[in-house]
Amino acid sequence: RAGDTWCRMLGGKATTITEGDAAPARRTGAIGWGSKQGTFSDGRRLVQYNLPERRMEIKCPGTGEGRRITFDYTSEGAGITSLVAGPDGRIYLSTCHPMHFVAYDAECDRLEDWGPVPRVGEGNYCAMAVQGPYVFGAAYSGAWFYQYDTRRPWNNETGDDPNPRVVARFEGDITRPRTCLAHPDGRHALMSGFAGYGMCGGGLGIYDLETGRASLISH
Repeated sequence: RAGDTWCRMLGGKATTITEGDAAPARRTGAIGWGSKQGTFSDGRRLVQYNLPERRMEIKCPGTGEGRRITFDYTSEGAGITSLVAGPDGRIYLSTCHPMHFVAYDAECDRLEDWGPVPRVGEGNYCAMAVQGPYVFGAAYSGAWFYQYDTRRPWNNETGDDPNPRVVARFEGDITRPRTCLAHPDGRHALMSGFAGYGMCGGGLGIYDLETGRASLISH
């Protein structure tokens, strides 16, 4: 499938078909990030699982009775994908799978986990930059450009006055951001990266702090 178009590949040629003509998916037993096996060997069905919260829910065959199973495990923790020296003396970090925003106060030697941004979910801030009192984060995979005001409390983008907040979005052109830059003019913040999966090119997103306007230079 490419967008809304379905094709059959055979002998080096592609023939356009309808979705109904596509062959059914074949179970291979492989498990990637976010995927799961649907049924246990005894017929119990996996309804939901959550690795960060260490729980899963199953339903028994016939009765449909549900059961929650909790478990524990040790790991090296979520990977740090970006960090930046903040304007307030802290060092800020973003993790992925799942995304958490972390602040390190070097003066007090204190590390604080400020939790996830729900909209970012399992993604991350791929890159961050500082412009004035603000930390900007380029978020995967929704192409959101976030602005965090370090003078105010972090509230995980909740409530009527979110901090951080989304100041721009460049979906499609910068679905997979990789870089973030504070322009030396002190007025602009930029993000760039790859286009959506299966697409070529990318874009350059620009946010003007004085006017609050965002613009895009496409591929």
